[in-house]
Amino acid sequence: MKKLPSIVVPARLKSARDAGDDYGVSDEPDWRGIDWVQHLHRVEIAGTEVNYVDIGEQGRDRPMVFVH
Repeated sequence: MKKLPSIVVPARLKSARDAGDDYGVSDEPDWRGIDWVQHLHRVEIAGTEVNYVDIGEQGRDRPMVFVH
C-alpha cells in the first residue's frame, strides 16, 4: 500500500471571517445523509480493535483508505 504524506496546512481561525455565506454548503451526495452505522465494522489488528467503514461496491476499482 502506498502512503502519501499530508502537505496540507490547517486553515487559520481568522480565515472564517473571509468565508462566503455559502461556505459549508455542499452538493449531493451529502455525507451527512448516509447511515454510517450501517457500514461500520470492527476488526482486531495486532491486538488492537479498529473501527472502519466499508462503503461502496466491490469491483475493479482499487480501494481507498482514509485514516482519521
